[in-house]
Amino acid sequence: MVMKWKDKREIFMLSTSHDNSFNDKGKPTVVEKYNQMKAFVDLSDQMAAYTPFVRKTTKWYIRLFFHLLTQTAVINAWFLYCKIKSTKSRLNDFKLEIVESLLEFGQADTTPITTSSTPKLEEVHNAKGHDRRRCGSCYENLCKTHGRTYASSNTKRVRTRCSNCQKYFCANCFVSKHNKCFQQQ
Repeated sequence: MVMKWKDKREIFMLSTSHDNSFNDKGKPTVVEKYNQMKAFVDLSDQMAAYTPFVRKTTKWYIRLFFHLLTQTAVINAWFLYCKIKSTKSRLNDFKLEIVESLLEFGQADTTPITTSSTPKLEEVHNAKGHDRRRCGSCYENLCKTHGRTYASSNTKRVRTRCSNCQKYFCANCFVSKHNKCFQQQ
């Protein structure tokens, strides 16, 4: 149904779930339903404005993403939580519960780092994506034969390092040439 209604100003409506019925006051039911739902949206926007998470210096699409994630989704979840639990909890308390549960979730997956007496080759993944480094042994060999300029651009880049000395090695160099950590034992 497509409709044009004039109350204080002209309103254009498009609805697939309403018909052209009117209420007792002579107002279309689709306009009445819209006004009821608009109040919830205004309330949600008002609550989201109390504790903004987004800095104003970020780009618009990042602001939009974080607004949807941290404000709209949290308020909707809080509303559903209050409705299901039949309790009135404050929005800030609900946000603190979310943060605490996320922190607990992150701690459950971490495993303690144990230092082994025998050195082994471990794979490294950094969060920033800068996890590939030059193999130390290959770099030294290329420096001796071709010079530093050639070695810096042609050395094999690896994600594996010695668990004891934290130097990066490819698998071949670690097994055949890296005996420094083995000799210290």
